[in-house]
Amino acid sequence: MSSASVSGAHSGSVSTPRRWGNWRERRFATLLMSPSLIVISLIALFPILYTLLLSMYSYEMVSPLPARFIGLENYRKLLFEDSRFWHAVLITLIMVVFGITLQLLLGFGCALLLNREFRGRNALVSTILIPTTLAPVVVGFVWRMLLDDRFGPINFFLKSLGLPAMPWFASPVAAVIGIILANTWEWFPFMMMVLLAGLHSIPAELGEAAEVDGASPWQVFWRVTVPVLRPIIMVLILIRAIEDFKLFDIIVVMTNGGPGIATESMNMYAYQRGFNFFSIGYASAISVVQLVMVLVLVRVLFSRLSRMR
Repeated sequence: MSSASVSGAHSGSVSTPRRWGNWRERRFATLLMSPSLIVISLIALFPILYTLLLSMYSYEMVSPLPARFIGLENYRKLLFEDSRFWHAVLITLIMVVFGITLQLLLGFGCALLLNREFRGRNALVSTILIPTTLAPVVVGFVWRMLLDDRFGPINFFLKSLGLPAMPWFASPVAAVIGIILANTWEWFPFMMMVLLAGLHSIPAELGEAAEVDGASPWQVFWRVTVPVLRPIIMVLILIRAIEDFKLFDIIVVMTNGGPGIATESMNMYAYQRGFNFFSIGYASAISVVQLVMVLVLVRVLFSRLSRMR
């Protein structure tokens, strides 16, 4: 028998048990993970499926009549007849777009300033991170006191500069701005820390090579730093967009959706319909539409992120 046939027979005899062993290991690992995967799937999927089911019923908790199946009627009323819903969509989009923009600008600016060694740097970073450690309800209370029309320090500061005091909770525009400021104050340190880590990961040789080629600091920032950090920025935008779509605690504490419905987001509107008017089916439809909007946003941002790789 030739040496080639012997070696082939030997390799085949070795690879077959190895493949069999790998298959058995994967099967055993899957068996061990199955209980956890089943529990997680039930916890994640059951509320979504149940909400989708409720959205197809006329379910009024204050009505003596039982819940009845109406199909897509709740969605038809929501999308084509409910102007208050579209106002809530507009307010939510305003808070998401302007909130993320401010968080990114402040976070990026602080990350650039802190991307160097100086005395007290670690203490300053720790201080800036304090708002992120607070619960949103606490942040809402803090900013409600800061923006108080009569006793708030922000209006006192405006008056000391000779500027008129802002009616933060009486003006629709000012109330929306106040919520955006409070949400930005809580979450721009998160963006700062992630971007600061990204800046640390950029090799110094890239900037030095650009400077040798005659690039100014501004050109180095736009042509080197920003392109390298663009995937990180997209991930941050994705995370914060998902969270800001769910903004609820700060709004409830600061304005409770007022004045009127000026600061009523989609979450607030779903809460009002479900727990104040007890229209469980209609509130479920609002939640499903909001979920679809978030999924579309995630899909768009993921496609942009995949094109950057």
